[in-house]
Amino acid sequence: MKINRRSLLLSAAALPFSVAHSAGAQTSKINNMRSESDKTKYLNSDERATATDMVLDGIGQRRFEELPAAITHESKRALINWFGCTLGAARSDPVGLAAQTVAAGMTPVYGMQTLTSATDAAFLTCLSSAVYAFDDTHVPTITHPTGPVASALLALAHNGHKISGKDFLTALTAGLEVSCKLANALTRYAPKPNFGLYLTGITGPVGAAAAGAMVLRANRAVTGWAIGLAATQAAGLRATHGAMSGMVVPAFAARDGLHAALLAQAGFTCTADVISGKRGLIAAYAPGADWRAAFASLGTDFEIERVSYKPYPCGVVIHPLLNVLSRAALPTMTNNQVQEVQVQVSSKTKTLVDDPQPKDMFAAIVSAQHWIALSILGLPLGIDGLQQKQIDDPEIRAMRQKIALVADDMLEVTDCVITIKHAEQQQQVLRASKEDQAEMSLSDSALQEKYLNQGRNAMDETSLKKLLALILDIEQSNDIGRDIAAIVQPVQ
Repeated sequence: MKINRRSLLLSAAALPFSVAHSAGAQTSKINNMRSESDKTKYLNSDERATATDMVLDGIGQRRFEELPAAITHESKRALINWFGCTLGAARSDPVGLAAQTVAAGMTPVYGMQTLTSATDAAFLTCLSSAVYAFDDTHVPTITHPTGPVASALLALAHNGHKISGKDFLTALTAGLEVSCKLANALTRYAPKPNFGLYLTGITGPVGAAAAGAMVLRANRAVTGWAIGLAATQAAGLRATHGAMSGMVVPAFAARDGLHAALLAQAGFTCTADVISGKRGLIAAYAPGADWRAAFASLGTDFEIERVSYKPYPCGVVIHPLLNVLSRAALPTMTNNQVQEVQVQVSSKTKTLVDDPQPKDMFAAIVSAQHWIALSILGLPLGIDGLQQKQIDDPEIRAMRQKIALVADDMLEVTDCVITIKHAEQQQQVLRASKEDQAEMSLSDSALQEKYLNQGRNAMDETSLKKLLALILDIEQSNDIGRDIAAIVQPVQ
């Protein structure tokens, strides 16, 4: 299933850059959960409902049976992508370093031997899901919603809280929706979005807390406390990108959101309007934002349909360049066959991803030259491309040096013109088509293959396929913690 995301990419280009993702479901309005009058009551009345009230109304008493089949399918896709990303980086250096800082406990961390507390497990699994920048993205706002929410919920599931598959999927969907609606409020409904914010750190704790409170079966007041306690921990800065500090922001969001839910469940109170109050989150991060409009469609218009899963672990503005090269079906070339490569891109693209010699994986993620070089040389465009041996490889380095990004103010971020000058003085010009300008969409089978490719770093093929089957039929599980633990054993 392919969709054209040109308009979404163009709107996202005005937001702070982050590695983004491809694919997702057809965007459509699904309003069978609420009547139109309910949906607009906050916009057409003078009620003094807070943003927290609107969230509580949007997720309160939510039942699995009320969710459209298309939405539960997308939530399963989000979980498949999350598990693949988490298992794929479970043995990476950043996760290993972070694991040295946690205390012993009873909650497993997927793909590792570590048993730790629930909050630390949420931290480590979410960190793992973000390491290779392969996690999902809400395209309109460039926030990464699944990591914090799924990590928090699964930590609870392995920590003495029996959660059915239906309850898990309902809470996961609700948490993603809350995160994305809040991201909309901070960006799309804000008069002047703050481009210095790393939105996952701002929205992730709130979504994780709301979802956690749901599976803890908290009442309305307690859920409101959880949301408020999470909101006061919301933090994330774009300045962290380019080092391990960037990937730890979603991990903090998972840990803090879960901790907020547990605090509230224990009776720890919070004021009523931490999100939209006079001195609340929105006033601090997006003054003047129309938060009522942002939250009005919660439960009726699903943001998960705008969440995508990317085929390349690199910045979103690099994707059209790789799509052009892929569609051209170029033969594999060597350095001797290529004289130079000129890539005309938008000024914004050049600013974001012009790095001919990245020093490590963090820089390579946002180096257009690195990924173009891999493509021209016929090398895989997966997480193997982020290995240090690839970054330091003499052939790849030499090819990167031949690639020049040229800014063209007439081009949008989805446009590009790639000119390859061959050693024989021949010239090949490749231009972006509408298909190239849209993000590549991952079909269900392609997404599952992505999951398997990453998961092999931590699990055997048989176990991976058992876990995939469980996710695809997760609503049949009476206890997902038990059923997942039977498949995903700690690494010995």
